[in-house]
Amino acid sequence: MLNTEMIFSDSYYLGKALDFANQFDYRTYPNPCVGCVLVKNGEIVSYGASEPQGKRHAEVAAIDNAKLAGVDVSGCCAYVTLEPCCHFGKTPPCTSYLLSHNIKKVVIGLLDPNPLVSSKGADILKSHGVEVIVIEDEKLNEKIFLSMRGFLNFHTNKKPWIRLKTALSIDGVMALSNGVSQWITGIEARLHNQRLRARAGAVLTSIKTVICDNPLMNVREFDRSDKHFNLNQPLRVVLDTHANGSDFMHYEIFKHQDKFPLLWICGENCDRDKFNKLSKITNVIKFPLRLNNHICLNAVINYLYELNINEVHVEAGAILTSAFIEQDLFDETAIYQAPVFLGNGTRLMRNIDLINLENMKKLKIVENKIVGQDLFIDMVK
Repeated sequence: MLNTEMIFSDSYYLGKALDFANQFDYRTYPNPCVGCVLVKNGEIVSYGASEPQGKRHAEVAAIDNAKLAGVDVSGCCAYVTLEPCCHFGKTPPCTSYLLSHNIKKVVIGLLDPNPLVSSKGADILKSHGVEVIVIEDEKLNEKIFLSMRGFLNFHTNKKPWIRLKTALSIDGVMALSNGVSQWITGIEARLHNQRLRARAGAVLTSIKTVICDNPLMNVREFDRSDKHFNLNQPLRVVLDTHANGSDFMHYEIFKHQDKFPLLWICGENCDRDKFNKLSKITNVIKFPLRLNNHICLNAVINYLYELNINEVHVEAGAILTSAFIEQDLFDETAIYQAPVFLGNGTRLMRNIDLINLENMKKLKIVENKIVGQDLFIDMVK
């Protein structure tokens, strides 16, 4: 027997708004992907999700979609995963749109930590007689946070969200001992990763990966229903302590910089001639080194924050990925695991030798599913 009280709770409708938004989480950077459903007489009459920056927000899309379907939205309840904005940016305030269409109740998943909003949207709605509820549902609140993790972390913790992507075999090998790693996983996993790239403001890698794989590191097309919108192309960031990229300037990474922006980061003590050679074809800067003579990752993260980048997708080999883990400078790991054994090869964390299990780095699995023939495991700290 169905529990209708649970099915038609505020959490239920808000969950529907979240599910709808998650279908489009790749298209809104740097804005969060928000979802909205309109409910009238207990029935969902319209859905809306955030569109790319400068276009409609979720609340506006839901109202417009309802009107196109001939639905009178007056008196509807709006369930929206993030507090409606109340300021003029690239679009007018969503609070004004909700009020002008006589929405009687607004249920919010999370308040917006952006100082331009920060409870002001909820207060404006309340001052105009709209019933406003901020949902208190721990599991749902966590799912909503993860759906817009970069945006929320940027405004709450004043740093970008760092995701480490790795592809490996069932025995934990990222590359053969000769450096070959293309391809461990299948095409479906690689296309799935394009979606994660599109979520981000920057894709970060190492010079070693550039030399071994010769990647372009852009976002390539994947299966999606809204191809009339252009895909976000994140800033590509390469860490190159010794400016060795100057010997590989014919590689793919240096091409099409008008469409795929590139930032090259070298160590402060790199060869001057190599640095100058790079500076003629791309944006290149110097960063301080740590005691191990590698570029200071904290400095890189802080610099990307200053560039207003809220989500960084790290795709690199074992050395750089392990450095992020060892220095506890990550928030999420996205692992694609292929059902193959590769034996001897490159693995993560080879320099860490634990003497007891109390020092394990524990993560929480937030998603796991089969992608093609591979296993995708998404974990957060």
